[in-house]
Amino acid sequence: TSSANFPTTSGAFDTTYNGGTADAFVARLSPKGSSLVYATFLGGTSRDVAWALALDAQGAATVAGETFSVNFPTTRGAFDTTYNRYGDGFVTRLDMLPIGVVRYGKSTPACRGPIVIDVTRMPKSGDPKFAVTCGSAPPKTGGLLLLGAGQHLSGLPIVGIRLHLDLFKPLFLVPVTSNTIGATNSPLPLPPGTKGVRFFLQYVWFNTATCGGLGTLSASDALDLTVQ
Repeated sequence: TSSANFPTTSGAFDTTYNGGTADAFVARLSPKGSSLVYATFLGGTSRDVAWALALDAQGAATVAGETFSVNFPTTRGAFDTTYNRYGDGFVTRLDMLPIGVVRYGKSTPACRGPIVIDVTRMPKSGDPKFAVTCGSAPPKTGGLLLLGAGQHLSGLPIVGIRLHLDLFKPLFLVPVTSNTIGATNSPLPLPPGTKGVRFFLQYVWFNTATCGGLGTLSASDALDLTVQ
């Protein structure tokens, strides 16, 4: 994009156009394509172009492209952190999560593969529209969104799934249902005065006839969330 007002999302990696003739961008839409879930600029003060993108099972994006920017963002310890003149290739990995949200743990997959939990925007105190989402659940089935005050980093094996929340800390269970494409949106309004509050989230799904019979369970990976 060459647009300084290209739409980005609050808390994304880079929400400001960096100059030059073009910036690369990475954007993620909701499962139905009706809303922008995550969008960021990617580049430096010269021309930057993304040529290819691949997603892993957790929804992180690996982006490959070409940059003419001496200040293209790199990370400490990467293979090459210095611009080498005449156009350099770049490879960047984005977790596609806003500030205040960290992914951890692994999914207990369903018949369609790993299940990924996500958010619709940066978790900000006083935001009535914040929501948690899942786009890869078993379709047309019920489950629970778990909200807890403690976490198990390695996952606790229980009733056939790995639970990433601490059962001995305060825990809330919210009933949820997935649609025909295995997506769900769970509103989670954040009241004013909650800045700094930290909690953990994970989806558990009852696969029923969709994935292996009544009683079969699956679960998403988990999120560590701190309200901004």
